[in-house]
Amino acid sequence: NQWYVLTDLGGGQLAGADSSYGTGSLNSGTGTVMLTTGALPDVGSDIIFAWGIPAVYTARGGASVDAPVVRGTTGHPNVAPHTVTVTWGGFTLTDDGTGHLTGTGGVGFMRYATGDWWVRPTTVPPGGTIFQIEYDYGDPIEETFAHPIREGNGHLALTLNETNIAPGSVEVEWNLLVLDYAAVYGSSLIDFIPAPIVQSAAFDPIKIVRDDGNGMLIITGGTNGSVNCAAGSIDFLPDVTVSIPKPLYSNHELGQSSYTDSGGATYVYSNWRTTFDGWEYIPAGAQYPNDETGYVKVRYRVSGGDTTATETVTLAALEFDLTKGYAETLVGGSTRFLFGGSTYVETAGQLYRNPGPDTGAGTLAGSLDRSSGRVSLSSWTAGGANAVTLQSLTTSLDVKPIAEVVFRTPVAPLKSGTLQLRWTTLTGVAKSKTVDGTGRLEDADVYIRVDYPLGVVRVRFGQWKNDADVTPAEKLEPWYSTDYRVDFAGTLKIWKPKPALADSIVYNAVAQTFLPPDSALLGLDAARLPPDGKALIFNTGRLVLVHHTAHVTASSLSPTQVIDCGRVRLYRAVIEDVDRKRLPFDFFAVDRELGTVTMSPTLDLTGYSGPYQIVHTVADLARLVEVDINGTLSLNKALSHVYPEDEARVSGVLYAGTLQARVSNVFAQSAWTGVWSDTLIGSAPLANYNNALFPITTTNQGAYPDRFLIKFTSSTAFQFIGENLGLVAIGDINTDFAPVNPLTGETYCFIDHRGWGSGWATGYCLRFNLIGAVFPVDLVRAVQPSTPTGGDDSVELLFVGNVDA
Repeated sequence: NQWYVLTDLGGGQLAGADSSYGTGSLNSGTGTVMLTTGALPDVGSDIIFAWGIPAVYTARGGASVDAPVVRGTTGHPNVAPHTVTVTWGGFTLTDDGTGHLTGTGGVGFMRYATGDWWVRPTTVPPGGTIFQIEYDYGDPIEETFAHPIREGNGHLALTLNETNIAPGSVEVEWNLLVLDYAAVYGSSLIDFIPAPIVQSAAFDPIKIVRDDGNGMLIITGGTNGSVNCAAGSIDFLPDVTVSIPKPLYSNHELGQSSYTDSGGATYVYSNWRTTFDGWEYIPAGAQYPNDETGYVKVRYRVSGGDTTATETVTLAALEFDLTKGYAETLVGGSTRFLFGGSTYVETAGQLYRNPGPDTGAGTLAGSLDRSSGRVSLSSWTAGGANAVTLQSLTTSLDVKPIAEVVFRTPVAPLKSGTLQLRWTTLTGVAKSKTVDGTGRLEDADVYIRVDYPLGVVRVRFGQWKNDADVTPAEKLEPWYSTDYRVDFAGTLKIWKPKPALADSIVYNAVAQTFLPPDSALLGLDAARLPPDGKALIFNTGRLVLVHHTAHVTASSLSPTQVIDCGRVRLYRAVIEDVDRKRLPFDFFAVDRELGTVTMSPTLDLTGYSGPYQIVHTVADLARLVEVDINGTLSLNKALSHVYPEDEARVSGVLYAGTLQARVSNVFAQSAWTGVWSDTLIGSAPLANYNNALFPITTTNQGAYPDRFLIKFTSSTAFQFIGENLGLVAIGDINTDFAPVNPLTGETYCFIDHRGWGSGWATGYCLRFNLIGAVFPVDLVRAVQPSTPTGGDDSVELLFVGNVDA
């Protein structure tokens, strides 16, 4: 009942963490595995394979890329058409009223409504070039029409609140719906379209169009509309054509599988898997929503009253888009392009210029946003033609549809009827199923079999469908073939997969374990013990002390005697007599660096007997970065001593933090509400204590960890109250205040009377906290029943600090 794992090492060889687990080989070309187990598997064992397949990527190298541009945004939106002039380095571009910038030295575009503009120079300008833009602008206006109703001809007719609209300033935005995916994909293939991809690329698209300054609303993918600037009216047909991704699937025969129906009959059939191969983009009609979700926004400006503005942009970066026309994520490390005679490559989102062929190192020259494909270049060669040659680029839609999964739970057996499976379909619908005590579930969404004793789960997403019920349209889909049908007691059935998103599949279940003796016998709550009775003493991130202790024997000791311990950089040293009594530390001095112990000139060994043992320790304090079940501990640094393998030890360290008494959280409050809070309740009074110049102080021996309140009973007198201690003392602002802790004879704290300002009144409060130099530690020791092996049994606790205490 023990699971063992063999893993592909990358060269076709399968091996386990230990050679005794077995061995094997993998032919990655054919997918064939040859396996030899280290021991005969239990009767009824499952052999579960988990493997990776090539991700679905699209090679975009060689695609056309627009040349880099210089971008900017005017300081004022609602730019007036026919007023824009952009100049740089002797070149001039002007707008034509439709947003296009033309002239000498390049081209560009101006979005009048927002003031966003870009210029694409014909010749690459040097960094630091000044681009000057001059334009007129007016007050921006935006109107939102909540679901305007279509006219009889299907058009939307809108009347604006203003007339005398500035030609070329109109921008119209509206939302769309792709209504009939089945017409594009096929009637049943709609189940295979990942909703996240569809939504990002085509579902609920937003359309933004502009007028051309001559009364026409330019609508790409649709029918141009009209704008009557004088009357302030707009008329257009909102239905357009958009591009949406269509998935491509193929089928592969994996071998024989079996199916057992609810009556216990078992059928053997060929197992086919439908796999996702990629995407192609196809046109689809999109319509304006015919319900309350539809909206239209219009942005424009009124003619006249324009203001002229002149602004400059200093060229610091050139920008361009590597994925124009499609919304796909770039694969890290796949981008390489030529620009201005230099080669640029991407590593971890950074672009490097002219990497060396031997080391791969290059000059940092910009960044690449892999989610959007946007490049920002900060280093380039000026003077050449402004063109980009894309040598390599790989994109992915990051969707992994799967139709089947087999897994085992890390703990078994499972409690019957507790396994719940959750997943998300490719259409974005969340599903949740609970398998009952029979371990079987079959419905229109999924086929699940659970082996509760072993914790093995088999899941196929989809349903068995009678072949007679398959429609003609479904027979054209990739999952259907007459070869895939199975004869179930005279009824032909076929498996129709409904793939799920691989990263959406999660499960939960209740595992059963068997605990050792009851709590009364153990003297503690057995339910809190691990199932095997063993508890972790080392965890990743915790501190540990690696150490080794050795002994030097001296038959006698004398004043000023020097004993060499035989190693340097000692961690600690103590001296014990023949009865294991330790000598006080003022009897000797330890030079840790040299590794020597020097006896005191006034050494008096009365009451001690030789021979003596000088017990010395070397150690390294380190942090754990990995803990393995086989007992291997990985540290964050190399050890500075050579430790004997069979004698060295590793001890856990309980981190106590700063053991220094201190005062914190000093603040004044106008009235005491009876609530102990570390933040102000209500308003602060005008009076306050000057804790900056006359700080409240405390000592390690005097401090008591508590929250304290100074509550004024008059304009000068006050009570000193602790949350746990209650009323401790009384004082006044004209006298230094130092209440005494009766347990130690030291003061809880000291408050200098000079810190009190004026304006205190009855009911005013001053709150602060005392943090003590203590750390709560409980020592619990459990001895398992066993045969006595001797009476020499002890434990030693060491206090470790980075300052002398």
